[in-house]
Amino acid sequence: MMFEKKTQESLGNFEPKFNEEAWNKIENQVLKNNHKFHSQKSRLQNILWGLGGLSVAVLAFVFVSQNKNIDAPIKVSQTPITQPILAKTESETTVKENPNEVKVVISPKEAAPAKQMMPEAPKEAVRTIAPLLIAERNAICLGEKAKIVVGSTANTYIKYGNIEVPADKNMTLAFDQPGDYKVTLLKLENGSKSEKHSVRIKVSGLPNKQFIIKKSNDPKNPEVTFSSTEGTVKANWYIDNDFVGSSSQMSYLFNTRGQYSVKLVSESEEGCKDSSFQSIRILQGYNLMASSVFNPDKEAWLPLGLKKSGTKFSLRILDTNGNEVFSTSDPNEAWDGTIDGEKAPNGEMYIWLAKVYDEQNRVREYGDSFLITSMLD
Repeated sequence: MMFEKKTQESLGNFEPKFNEEAWNKIENQVLKNNHKFHSQKSRLQNILWGLGGLSVAVLAFVFVSQNKNIDAPIKVSQTPITQPILAKTESETTVKENPNEVKVVISPKEAAPAKQMMPEAPKEAVRTIAPLLIAERNAICLGEKAKIVVGSTANTYIKYGNIEVPADKNMTLAFDQPGDYKVTLLKLENGSKSEKHSVRIKVSGLPNKQFIIKKSNDPKNPEVTFSSTEGTVKANWYIDNDFVGSSSQMSYLFNTRGQYSVKLVSESEEGCKDSSFQSIRILQGYNLMASSVFNPDKEAWLPLGLKKSGTKFSLRILDTNGNEVFSTSDPNEAWDGTIDGEKAPNGEMYIWLAKVYDEQNRVREYGDSFLITSMLD
């Protein structure tokens, strides 16, 4: 600081004339001493800003003094030299002077290694959403609606079969015939429609839901047979909405008279289902076709309805005092009319009670009475 102050006092208002060749030598000298200059840049910049325009004159004077042997004449120009404008870098130092601005640019090859900068994050690319078509299910049954999702709806259309409609983001398509359908997404471009995407949807037909009801010819035997028609892989039967079994053909015994609703839910190989109803009237309650009279000399006694193979039941026979005289769960075992090895008295009345279990293990109870008599042939 003392050196600079003395230099200022000795120079006074001296302003050296501009020497272009000398200035070029100064610039070369600056380039050679770049490393040192760069390391002291911050300090030098503070000094230069403080001294202002006078500091530029001091630097010029010092370098001219060091080059006294230069014989080239010094040219004075009143017009500032215009130099190419370069992008400012970390190694660029700017010295402000009124009214002109002088820039000292350091060659990138000779410049000291600049502070490593973090790479700039790449800009996110603009993503264009291509029109897409997605089917929620590729196989449905006739009567169901196919749900589809459209990725882009601008100037797009959906075509299936002979139908073409404007596309919507979420759509449902209805089919009136079984078949394998191609659903196509069309886009209107330059006045014409072109196919952009397509999916296939298989529509399966429904199974045959018709069935036949056949009653027994015996009015005292309200056993009814249900039979499904062809085209049904699985048949589920319901009596007044109560499930009673799964079979293409099955028999059912009604224990009370009345009007009943029979429902068939049929299912195809593709898993498609359909249903139908029929009504049936039972005129007489089912009592297991039990005889009301019994001759132990001629036969054994067991309700005919319990002799059917596969029937799950339990039977008890009681005397009029409530004492049990016989019990069985075997359709091949009937009461021979004996009590503790003795024949039951002729003319005695006995009570029978039976519990019958269906396929769902539900219980139906039956009961009545019968008379022992030897008068029967």
